[in-house]
Amino acid sequence: TLSRFGKTLSIGEVPIAVIQGAISVEDKHNMALLANNQESYQRLSEQALANDPKPQLLVWPESVLVGGFPVELTSMDQLATVYKLPRGVQFLFGAITFN
Repeated sequence: TLSRFGKTLSIGEVPIAVIQGAISVEDKHNMALLANNQESYQRLSEQALANDPKPQLLVWPESVLVGGFPVELTSMDQLATVYKLPRGVQFLFGAITFN
């Protein structure tokens, strides 16, 4: 449901998966571990997508893209390719910075 101006809109149920890698703060910001950390989130996402019902939305914390969000990526397809994101699902995530 969504609430806006005191009115509630029901849009049905949408299965989502919130992905939490349980990676320490030190490891999240260690650039030498960036690829390993991203692989952890990719693996957890693939596991979540194997569930029934399959999530339509994956939520990742901003710390997954600690290296920055490259501004030259202008489409979700490009982003999915660079970060090896599973296809056929929507993503919600942030980035600590952008390059």
